[in-house]
Amino acid sequence: MLSRCLDEQDYDLAGEVLLSWPLTGETWSSGAAFAFRVLARVEDKAGFLPTAATRISELSALEDAERTKYFVATIYHTAYVMGLLCAASLRPGFAPPASIPNAGAKPGSAERILGLLDRDPQRAHWRDVFEDLPEPQTDALAGFLIPIGLRRRIAARDFAGLHELLKLAYELDLADSPAASQAAEILERIAAYGKITGNSRRQTARQVASPAVES
Repeated sequence: MLSRCLDEQDYDLAGEVLLSWPLTGETWSSGAAFAFRVLARVEDKAGFLPTAATRISELSALEDAERTKYFVATIYHTAYVMGLLCAASLRPGFAPPASIPNAGAKPGSAERILGLLDRDPQRAHWRDVFEDLPEPQTDALAGFLIPIGLRRRIAARDFAGLHELLKLAYELDLADSPAASQAAEILERIAAYGKITGNSRRQTARQVASPAVES
């Protein structure tokens, strides 16, 4: 969920999900610690935590009361969620770690995954924060990157790319997740459809990727 929120820049929902850690007292995972950094960086740069409905150009064009009304109407909830998240995290022993936990990280794993992600021109805010991290910490986030790549490939109906990324996830022992299991099931269904229709895998993938099939 955090991977999806960060990649879609849905900081409202991301903040709500992150509340799970300080409210339950669970140890912050690498992904959660990273997501908190992303939200904090975005808020520091913008002066507030924007939502999908916030348009900086519109906000800049407004003045006085109209600007305040627009500001409150579009970001009040993210401000509330971020404030609650910070307040909950300020309790002794509940704050996110100062550095991303990297125990068990495989050297070079993040770079290999990014090599596949970078085929997509999409660049969300999280990438700037990611690039500021040292390599041991980026490798600890390899499992956080896999769901981002899987979802992008499925959204693009790039099933060859989905297979390639899933194969890499298995190779890196990062396929033990619901996202990876569901991606594998999608490929299995496509293969089954190909057997039923008698088409080759390439023909089947082309048919499934066609908007006409969906309609």
